[in-house]
Amino acid sequence: MLVFCGSCGKRISDRVGVCPFCSSVRSQGTHAERAQAGEIWTTARRRPIWNPNAACNWSLFFSPAFGSYIHSLNWMTLNEPARARSAKIWSLVSLFMTTMLSLLPLAGVGQQAARSLALLYLLIWYFAAGRPQARYVKERYGRAYPRKPWSKPLLIAIALFVAYCVVAVVVVMTVVAVGGLVGRG
Repeated sequence: MLVFCGSCGKRISDRVGVCPFCSSVRSQGTHAERAQAGEIWTTARRRPIWNPNAACNWSLFFSPAFGSYIHSLNWMTLNEPARARSAKIWSLVSLFMTTMLSLLPLAGVGQQAARSLALLYLLIWYFAAGRPQARYVKERYGRAYPRKPWSKPLLIAIALFVAYCVVAVVVVMTVVAVGGLVGRG
């Protein structure tokens, strides 16, 4: 017979003692006691995720690509592969948008307009993809869920940001140098 896991909500066999999706341990007791209790499962073995609200907040500094990537990892941990794929697509689109928006001033678009477009994209991402995960986690787990530390993803994001800045400076200097050579010739 199939029952629902009280932790992740997935349908599983009533013969298993541990949910194969979220690793929650089934409550002890006889089958009749468990059926009477509504198949209550403990959440002692729930896997940690990064706080989705914090991922959205860090996206203010590192672009929605950062938040989307963190959310895709969270969705995989939460056993939501379709949502994880969607978050990965948002991450790739966000990388593209970040690159395009940073190049707009070189194309003659004012910096204020480029910043406004970047803010608009951030808001679109937040309401379309960032906020739904925060709601999902809040509704499913409340505030009591195991959390992953932020040190590693933040260090990687800072390193990637520095590398991005170095590449941007090299590209701009190359464009200016080539433009200067072309102007002389």
